[in-house]
Amino acid sequence: QFGFAYGWERANWFATVAVPAGQVPGWRRTNWFDAVHEECRAVEENAGLFELSAFSKFEINGDGALDMLDSLGSNKPPEKDGGLCLTYVLTPEGGIGSEFTVTRLARDRFYLVSAAAARRRDHDLLINAAPRDGWSATVTDVTEDWGVLALAGPHSRDILSSITTTNLSNDAFPWLSAQEVSVAGVPVRAIRVSYVGELGWELHHRIEDQAMLYDALLAAGEPYGMKPCGVYAMNSLRLEKGYRGWGVDLTTEKTPLESGLHPFVKLEGRGFVGKEATLARSRENPGWRMMLLSVDTADTDVFGLHPVLKDGEVVGVTSSGGYGHRVGMSLALAYLRTDVPMDAGLSISILTEMFSAEILERVPYDPTNARMRA
Repeated sequence: QFGFAYGWERANWFATVAVPAGQVPGWRRTNWFDAVHEECRAVEENAGLFELSAFSKFEINGDGALDMLDSLGSNKPPEKDGGLCLTYVLTPEGGIGSEFTVTRLARDRFYLVSAAAARRRDHDLLINAAPRDGWSATVTDVTEDWGVLALAGPHSRDILSSITTTNLSNDAFPWLSAQEVSVAGVPVRAIRVSYVGELGWELHHRIEDQAMLYDALLAAGEPYGMKPCGVYAMNSLRLEKGYRGWGVDLTTEKTPLESGLHPFVKLEGRGFVGKEATLARSRENPGWRMMLLSVDTADTDVFGLHPVLKDGEVVGVTSSGGYGHRVGMSLALAYLRTDVPMDAGLSISILTEMFSAEILERVPYDPTNARMRA
């Protein structure tokens, strides 16, 4: 069952489960709920295969590429070839303008991935950042040249090992690293990262090779119970890890510190657009903090900007939400006033009804990232 992202058609969910009688599309849990549950269960117990080619993709090449990236965003670029990091490009006011996963292919060659809907604005941002005195850096939009398949789950290493000669052990291919490999005879830029909180790899490949690679992965995954999965399942899985989504949870209205992205903001000895504004807002008016909430609801979930209340007073707003199928609870990411205590009794208004909610001190699924590091 297809949806779209910035002109790319992509699977929302796979209709492999019979839809209960009388269940129709709507704002409450509906005809795709059970199918998404099965996809999430496959990712947790076996493996799932996601098609994510809608991502925006860019290459930055040249002697000045490293310096350009160091001054571009909130995080330092990777120090070693094959390393990767997550960085945020800020507005002059300190808001979050863009989010990039940065992979270092060589000292003078980097591969950047960002949100599908940000393609044109991110391209403009990068080419405007490239020209500097003494720099040599070129930016190339390779979005339509590269496809992306993501393999995730406890059996993902077994599946991938059956169709590549590359050593995929933790020592040879650690978490948060990338290598150029061959998978089923297809050249692949394999990146060991996961947006769903499981052991896994993103497999970036020439778009013309996608059908061959997809078929090979489906065949290799069949003995392990792997399922094709859609973006509805991915949304459920990322919420259980508290992962933010650009354009919904992360916007120009909030700083990365308000959004809980402290590990990706490296301030010492570096200068980048929005740094001083972010620090000033944090000192003078901290205002907001993003928290993950559990919501006590039976047949509906947070799906947008719902008010969060304490004793009848609005103290925050949700940014995204859904049902966490691995943990069996309804979840929501929300910006709350910083004076709201962690043990506050909260409620959320959804479809004119009030539902109780509580702040989670830790993400409910694998808070130590043991499964991704496995």
